[in-house]
Amino acid sequence: MIARMIRRLLLPMLLLTVVALALALANRHAMQWDLTRERAHSLSQTASSALDTIKAATGLQITVFLRDLPVVQAEIDRLLRPYRTHSALTDYRIIDPVANPDLARAAHVSHDAELHLRSGQRLEVVRDFRREAVDIALARLALQGEQWIVVLRGHGEAAIESGPGDIGRFVDHMERIGYRVLALDPREIGSLPDNTALVLTAGAQRDYPEETESLLRDYRGRGGALLWLYDKAFPVWAVAELGLSPLPGVVVDAAAADYALEQPENAIAGHLPKAIRLADPDAHAVLHRARGIDVQDIADWEIVGRIRSSPRSWNETGELQGAISRNPAHGEHAGPVTIGVLFRQRDSETNGRIAVIGGHHWLTNAQLGQADNLALATGLVRWLTDNRDLVTVSGNDRLDVRWSAHTAATLAALSMYLAPIAFVATGIWLRQRRRKA
Repeated sequence: MIARMIRRLLLPMLLLTVVALALALANRHAMQWDLTRERAHSLSQTASSALDTIKAATGLQITVFLRDLPVVQAEIDRLLRPYRTHSALTDYRIIDPVANPDLARAAHVSHDAELHLRSGQRLEVVRDFRREAVDIALARLALQGEQWIVVLRGHGEAAIESGPGDIGRFVDHMERIGYRVLALDPREIGSLPDNTALVLTAGAQRDYPEETESLLRDYRGRGGALLWLYDKAFPVWAVAELGLSPLPGVVVDAAAADYALEQPENAIAGHLPKAIRLADPDAHAVLHRARGIDVQDIADWEIVGRIRSSPRSWNETGELQGAISRNPAHGEHAGPVTIGVLFRQRDSETNGRIAVIGGHHWLTNAQLGQADNLALATGLVRWLTDNRDLVTVSGNDRLDVRWSAHTAATLAALSMYLAPIAFVATGIWLRQRRRKA
């Protein structure tokens, strides 16, 4: 009798034991799965790489200044939960600015809800409680070294303005992710600022004078970083120092038709260099009116990566009208054509970096939104400024839809009133038709 009761109770007891052990294990080793399509409950690649960099530096402190509003607190807690699980976090606090006015005043809090992210002496304040805003703030905190980008002007380069041929959108994006951009005429300065992280020349139309060449030569000698987008004027120093020479004509690419691009002078650059660490390994850029480069190995510089057009391309030297085809007799090389090269100085304490790209049109306001051009530009800047550990996510900000208040109200009225009325009217009409039938 007793043995029978023990056998009956054995299975429930074992089951309860397994459940208790599972709960204890889960309490010690927490696990979770994010099954949402947008991965809303997981760290993005941008945030994860930024937090890894911050962890290796000084760690992260998060302070939320928020009034005692339970609904808002729950929403912010849901937003910050993935960030709080990362090992970079060293301190997390929630402070009610109404109950603690002295702390809020010392932190210069000016809104009912603010998120303060601090790493060492650097602080980022987020008032727009969205995942993208927090990720961008973390990326800014993770930037290492100097953050000034000097854009050269005065020799026909693209301006940092808002015109179609300017690079204002690129500048806005760089400043949004933590860099500071300054346009300088090299003829008006004796030397580049000491805190310069990168010098950019975007499509100079004529050669620089000897004084400017000397200034840039000194900058390169100190291990400075250069992003050189050449158009008509090829840098003379690149021939001797880097072993580069320009190919004649403009790169045309039959693969452009596969992306619904009617103009053949759009080079499709896939398999972008791993050095710039794009989040999407299949990312591709569209370089409008790109120019080919012939590359020879040189002892002082190591080639880190190349940007090439597709195998169906060549450098066309003739008119881009009607049917065109490659003519080897005119120096037209079969693809893939090299249109960009990334260099790093060999065996040097300065660790200088240079990227030479044939053509600047892909960086202009009219072209930056195509394909992964913006991601390519961001990745190049991060690699050149020694911030390559930050992952660059592909994105196209031209696809953002921004409605005016009037348009939004009209669409809301249509969806809330006219659509139901239309459904009811359709139902009445169908009922009358069936009765008559």
